Amino acid sequence: MIRLITASVGINGVNRPSDVRTIQEMLNQVPVGSGGPSPPLKVDEICGPKTKAAIQKFQLHHFGWAGADGRVDPNGPTHIKLHEFEKSAPPPPQPVPPAEPESTRWVIQRLGEKEIFIPNPEELFFRVLDMKNARAALYWLGRTRQSPPTQQVSLTQLGTAQSFNSKGSHGLSKLGADCGYISTETLGGQRYSTLILALSSGPIQIPMPQHIIGPGGMMKGPGSVSITGDFRYVKALMG
Repeated sequence: MIRLITASVGINGVNRPSDVRTIQEMLNQVPVGSGGPSPPLKVDEICGPKTKAAIQKFQLHHFGWAGADGRVDPNGPTHIKLHEFEKSAPPPPQPVPPAEPESTRWVIQRLGEKEIFIPNPEELFFRVLDMKNARAALYWLGRTRQSPPTQQVSLTQLGTAQSFNSKGSHGLSKLGADCGYISTETLGGQRYSTLILALSSGPIQIPMPQHIIGPGGMMKGPGSVSITGDFRYVKALMG
């Protein structure tokens, strides 16, 4: 960064306060081993004996006695040499995003109204509602290392809403976990399903009203069909 001065600073200089401040700040950035002041100058916009002595010390280190006149002229040798020690201004601090609100009360709905579904990747999207903060997000249940489907997801058809409480507070985007979706058919033909989420606050089991079809349909007689993988945050939803 180029630090300009409008007139000379130092012995027999014009010594305008703003220019004196600039030179004091520039001298303070020079390491002592390279001719910088020790201790650092007080940046007071006054070109007193200490500031003049600091200019001469810097000049002696770099130019010898022949160049140690104790004055910094605009764009003169001393001014140009000082620029070699000018540090770049630090980047402005980045705004800290507000902390995500947390909740323990949730509602989940699988996308799709069919009571029985095939556990293909496109069938395993879920809408999760944060009941405390009135926020919603799209999640996806995928096998480990499987990529989410890329097609547009429709929110017009939703399964029955199921409420659940987590054992600890979570942000809406922090419900990602190892999971399993298990559907069971009894000998009498009754079906029930459970979504298991291994949340960081503790595992929970959520009864689900929709059931997985196995390779040959729901099993005849007692048996279970399951899919395991990761419950992944996809994006925030409106409403």
